[in-house]
Amino acid sequence: MYPPTYTLQTKPNPFSEFERLRKGSGLKTDEFARAMGVSVAMVMEWESKREKPTPAELKLMRLIQANPDLRKQLA
Repeated sequence: MYPPTYTLQTKPNPFSEFERLRKGSGLKTDEFARAMGVSVAMVMEWESKREKPTPAELKLMRLIQANPDLRKQLA
């Protein structure tokens, strides 16, 4: 009998997750910034990979992408 195999879960890269969530939101840059409660400059910092979004910001992005009604309310 073989011992069980385990796979290590790697943390998602915040930049690649941001890119995926940003594209999936369907919002323009200014609408996305407004929905996130940040400046357009901050969204541009994330896009250029100079700043990474915090875990809380990524969580809000997931909620925005998953819920079209929330997206409309925030934007």
